[in-house]
Amino acid sequence: MRLACAALFALALPSRAGAECAKPRQHPVVLNDGTDGGALVVATVGGFTGDDEGEALQPSWTFKIGTATAKPVITTPAPGLVVYAVPKGVASAELYDGKAARARVTRGTAMIPPPLEAPAIKAIERTQTPLRRGTSNTHTVVTLAGPSPAGAVALVVADAKGTARSYGIVDTGEASVTVYSQVRCSVVPKGTVDSQLGDKVTLRYVDKRGRIGAATKPIEITSAPALK
Repeated sequence: MRLACAALFALALPSRAGAECAKPRQHPVVLNDGTDGGALVVATVGGFTGDDEGEALQPSWTFKIGTATAKPVITTPAPGLVVYAVPKGVASAELYDGKAARARVTRGTAMIPPPLEAPAIKAIERTQTPLRRGTSNTHTVVTLAGPSPAGAVALVVADAKGTARSYGIVDTGEASVTVYSQVRCSVVPKGTVDSQLGDKVTLRYVDKRGRIGAATKPIEITSAPALK
C-alpha cells in the first residue's frame, strides 16, 4: 500500500467516540527501513485493525548491536514524527521494540549529499466539510511545483517562527502531500496543530537519513477550489 494513499490515516486517528465509530488503533511505522544514514524515521499511522501500538515516540525502543543494546538518540521533527538515530561509533544496528526488530539501519561511509533544499510550493489548500453532530472533515494538502524529490520521506509544516505543527508522508515523484487530516471520530498525533486559512507557514522536507532540510519562506494557506 502506498504511504501517501494512507496519509489521511497517517495523521488522523479516531477521537470523539460515538455509537457509530469504530475503535481506532495507532501504529508506529518506519519510513526508511534499511537506510545507510544512521537514523530511522518513524511515523504515526492510524487505522482500525490490529493491536493499538501507540504513536511513533516509543521511549522503550532500543537499538540492538550484536548482543548489546543502546538507546537511540531521539528527535521529533513534527508531532507524530520521530527520528531514532544510532549513537556515535555504531556502524549498524536493528531498532528493537522489545519483542522483534522493526527495521535495520547502517551508517554509510560514502560521501553523503547535503540535506534537501526548500520545497518548491505551488499551493497549500485547506478544505473543511461540515458533517452531522457538529463535526467536520478537514484536510490540508500541499501541491508541489513538481514531483517530490528522491530521498524525501516526510514534509513538515511549521509556523513562521519555525515551530512544527504537522507533517505529511511523501511518496517520491508525487506532486501533492496531505499534511493535515482529521475526519469524524478521529484525532491527530499529540501536539498537532490544524493550520487555519490565512495562516502563513513554512515547509521543510525530512530525508531518508532523518535530516531536516531547508525551509521555505512563509506561505499563506488558502481555500481549495469548490468541486464542480
